[in-house]
Amino acid sequence: MLQDKLLTLESRFREEIARLGFVESGTLIGRPVQERALDRVLDLDHVLVVRAMELGKYHKIEDVLENIKDGTSSGLDVQYAIFDGPMKPHSDKENEVFFHIILHSPETYTSSPLLLCKNSWQSEKQFLGKSLDEYQRFPEGVTKKMLFESGLGLDSLLKMVSSNSSLYCGWEQSGNLIQPKVGEKEFNEIDERLELYFYSILRAASNTTRLFIGDNKEGIDLKMCANFQRTCGDFKYSRMPREIFVNKRLLRNKVLILSQGFVDKYQQKAMDFLLNLREYVEKRTS
Repeated sequence: MLQDKLLTLESRFREEIARLGFVESGTLIGRPVQERALDRVLDLDHVLVVRAMELGKYHKIEDVLENIKDGTSSGLDVQYAIFDGPMKPHSDKENEVFFHIILHSPETYTSSPLLLCKNSWQSEKQFLGKSLDEYQRFPEGVTKKMLFESGLGLDSLLKMVSSNSSLYCGWEQSGNLIQPKVGEKEFNEIDERLELYFYSILRAASNTTRLFIGDNKEGIDLKMCANFQRTCGDFKYSRMPREIFVNKRLLRNKVLILSQGFVDKYQQKAMDFLLNLREYVEKRTS
């Protein structure tokens, strides 16, 4: 079964990361693997914190991921990327597992502008070492300023959708050293663009729900969509996140028929949703 394969992959990843000895914190973001919907494209987002990051350590983490990728049975395509930002590769194989490794040192974690993400990550249970709230804690939860101005807040998401691009935090080699890097990723393929628009709407809805109900554990799932619709029932696009969530699963399962016009329509939908949501929150909190 696919879920058994996923559990095996996740267990192997955790064992090999722990065996390295220098990863002081490891956390799987979101639901446990056994509780996840079995889409054809499955994300496993992990935050790893390494003290005294150096090139050799980075390469050893890459080696773990390469070993898992090379040792996977046929019919299951394992992909990975090491960065902090909303980028998702796509595969033509029957099933894809994407290991998204959000790799930080303690210093880069605390300086990351993605406050809304870190705000929710502080509630996640680590599988290795320290919990993420030991590096940075947000006792106040989501604030209006954070919702509007921080990384992946409403202003940031509007810029992403309008420009078809996103900032990300990663690492780059400089001689024998490795340094933190902030780069920009452009989304040119229509499936990448659609993924970006879907993500922007769902992320904005999740962030807003967390602001109004004070639940920092609100993720991006059907439960969140229902909570957003109930909490923001007088918002004219309150039903849109549920539509987007369903279409995102159809996209991941490769059953949506994509065209330039279809994707352009969703870009405009995302812009309308974000602009109107900003106005709605402003009025409701004034």
